[in-house]
Amino acid sequence: MATPLGPIVRQRGLILQRGQFGSLVIRVGCIRDASWVELMKCLKEVVDSSLQAERDQVEQNKQELAAGTTTRRHFPAVTYVAISLRAMQAIDLGWLVHRKFKYHHYRPPGHGDTPPDTPDADAPGPDEGTAEFVYYCSGLGEPADDVVPVYSTSIEGAAALPFSPDVEKVLLVYERGRWSMVGGPVHAGECTVQAVARELKQELGVTFDEQQECYYLGGWSTGRARDNTINDSFTALAVQLSSADFTTSAEEEDIEARWIEWRPLLNQWREGGKKSLARRWTSSLDGGVCTYTEFNRRPDAPPKPSLGVSCCRHRAGGDAGARHVRGG
Repeated sequence: MATPLGPIVRQRGLILQRGQFGSLVIRVGCIRDASWVELMKCLKEVVDSSLQAERDQVEQNKQELAAGTTTRRHFPAVTYVAISLRAMQAIDLGWLVHRKFKYHHYRPPGHGDTPPDTPDADAPGPDEGTAEFVYYCSGLGEPADDVVPVYSTSIEGAAALPFSPDVEKVLLVYERGRWSMVGGPVHAGECTVQAVARELKQELGVTFDEQQECYYLGGWSTGRARDNTINDSFTALAVQLSSADFTTSAEEEDIEARWIEWRPLLNQWREGGKKSLARRWTSSLDGGVCTYTEFNRRPDAPPKPSLGVSCCRHRAGGDAGARHVRGG
């Protein structure tokens, strides 16, 4: 058995395979009948052998650099150890840490499966024991030579600005106290367009016209948004719907949706100096036509739902994106 990067080798309860850039991937716990004692013993032998081989290459490279026989520095290949959930008790994690391994990421159950085109609701779920915790050693543990990027630096999201079939209106939703675009997180295995299509279907029961191009409007990124570590990165696309009919999801009872003429909204945003959300501009709905009002309205003014101009946050192409869609 092999992958495009090389053969897959079974060695006394371990699975060894090559990864990108010459890395070695050691999978622990894939073979159910392996003795736990033998598993840890074999892991120590393979890891020590792999790291020693890299040390020898680094030392040889230093001698060649000093002798002038090469000008290229050798970077040690990365060694990964993926420990399945069912084998966690067999592995001495402290030993891995002593060998300068670091925790990298979690692989959910069934990570190697190919999802069927049509999921079967009655089919058994993936084996929980196949979940893996991945550790790695890069640059022989020297921080300056660590070439492995952080597994997840951001949570990706996607939003859609849906245009009507005649491209005269946009469909906005009112949720969490303001009007905005339909959006949500990009799920594992999805691209941005697929995420937008799923969110539109889930929240409004609509599909966009696949014969029409969708347009990238821009996006934004918020640093350290989650746990003071993970960033939030959002992308906005303009799409043209196949039909003007929509229905809000029964699971989203607090969501209201409405078609809005986009030209008055865009024109008033321009006339207002293209204010961003940081300036806390809002607008009110009056007969389906958007008119801007200052956030701090008169005390005697009746409360109205606000139309947050979140589309204006996509600075990479707000106006241009609108023109592209209109021309498309």
